[in-house]
Amino acid sequence: MQNHWALREVEDLDAVTRMRHLLGDLPEALARTLVVRGIDTFDKARRFFRSSTEELLDPHLMQDMGTASNRVARAVRDGERVTVYGDFDADGTTACALLVHFLRAKGLNVDFFVPCRFKHGYGLHTDGIEAAIRFGSTLLIVVDCGITDIDEAAYAKSKGIDLIICDHHKVGDVVPVAVAVLDPHRPTCPYPFKGLSACGVAFKLSQAVLQELGESVDAAYEYLDLVALATAVDVVPLKGENRILLRLGKSKMSCTKRPGLQSLATSARVSLASLKDADLSFKLGPRINAAGRMGDAADAVRLFLAETPEEADWLAALLEQANDDRKAITARIVTQALQQADEELRKTTRHALVLYRADWHRGVSGIVASRVADQYRRPTVVLSLAEGFAVGSARSVASVDIHAALKLCANQLITFGGHSQAAGMSMDIENLDTFRDLLSDVVGERMTSEQMPPAIEYDADLDLGTVDGRFRKVLRQFEPFGHSNPEPLFACRGLEILDLWSLTNGKHLKLRIRQKDGARPHEVIAFNHGEKFETMQAARQNHVPVEVLCTLEENVWRGTKKLQLNAKDLRLSR
Repeated sequence: MQNHWALREVEDLDAVTRMRHLLGDLPEALARTLVVRGIDTFDKARRFFRSSTEELLDPHLMQDMGTASNRVARAVRDGERVTVYGDFDADGTTACALLVHFLRAKGLNVDFFVPCRFKHGYGLHTDGIEAAIRFGSTLLIVVDCGITDIDEAAYAKSKGIDLIICDHHKVGDVVPVAVAVLDPHRPTCPYPFKGLSACGVAFKLSQAVLQELGESVDAAYEYLDLVALATAVDVVPLKGENRILLRLGKSKMSCTKRPGLQSLATSARVSLASLKDADLSFKLGPRINAAGRMGDAADAVRLFLAETPEEADWLAALLEQANDDRKAITARIVTQALQQADEELRKTTRHALVLYRADWHRGVSGIVASRVADQYRRPTVVLSLAEGFAVGSARSVASVDIHAALKLCANQLITFGGHSQAAGMSMDIENLDTFRDLLSDVVGERMTSEQMPPAIEYDADLDLGTVDGRFRKVLRQFEPFGHSNPEPLFACRGLEILDLWSLTNGKHLKLRIRQKDGARPHEVIAFNHGEKFETMQAARQNHVPVEVLCTLEENVWRGTKKLQLNAKDLRLSR
């Protein structure tokens, strides 16, 4: 399938020239990359590149924060028992661990409950409320879920337990009745930044409680390592406060004394001292999520709460085994799902894919949906059978808000929730075909013919001759990368292939190219483009230029740093 490349639009072309001059003759490709991100003034550039804790927002700007912090502070003063109710993914487990750490440090007797994905499903469950009652809790704090759990909140109230909800998911038509509901997405919430993770909301609550107790909010920075993990892994927008929290959190992780993080990093072969964004998203994050996908998510919370290296090593080994199991199961199901998607698209045009097989493992449905969505660049839902219902996850592409699309299909669903890029749902099996057609139509109405399948959007055309030491230094300052701040993608055209290699039994390609006669050659690594070997070989032999859509990275070999192009797509020049 030939991919369509689309240059990201810039409304004010003069802004690119203006930013070049304001930032000391910045290369045009970088100036344009800033402008497409909305960075079109010197002050915005300063905040983007040099943000600090002073720019973090006052937690009391969030609706109900005063009530929530007052109630928690009262629990601290009165020595109440408290239960923290988490969720089974990285955001939910880190948020749970953060509040347990914080409240125990204040001298409270704190328990936690994390639901089982397979027994309880997503959200606040009465089993967790009953566990809090048995523990003797008078306060239950729910993190990363609860915003749609109307009946369960009412049940907690009927049992005499005060409830505080810390969530970041989209709000339904009715807000649960609780002592306080903290969620920036509440329509009446004035908090300026809507993109916090649930762990970020929990961090804000801890700051507000410190203020209520007359202590410095700086004490909450101890937990930014957990906030960084959640922010990187949970696909929240990496702009505004999240950029600050992730940067500070990565710095905190580099010198963490938390045994659980140290053991997790060792198990994942990650250096915390030189941590990369990809290490969080693709090495640490999957191991944390594997606990909830394959077994008991509480093991991840226990890891973050571990007090000794021995306990942490044991728990990290459990997560490592769970992740190995997860990878094996995922590989099998991805193959089956891609085959099903290909068959579906051969039969008819689909703007969204809904894939179902009764025996697929529920714990990896989100991963599989993400792989299929990446492959076919369409929103994808992956479902399996659970207790007579179709249950699963959705993952989207940048141009489609999957939560909004599911809301328009709500009459076909029993439950659904999530955000613009990821969601979960359940439905009656007999509704599957109707839902498949309806979701495809809903997504299709929101996309033009040029967007279907969505184009690969890139930031700028790049002359490789402009990539010097300063270029690389500025490019590194665009980090952290993720949702809403993707790694800059450049189009390099008119490339001559000097050498070509097929790697990993034909799965990947490696090229040595140059852009102009006499120019310095560069290496290109093209993962999962092995099928283009013959085309590229013919181009090399016949001196046909090619073009590459790529990110730039520094490849370190024996202490020497060398520029490498990581190809997201490559083709013959047009």
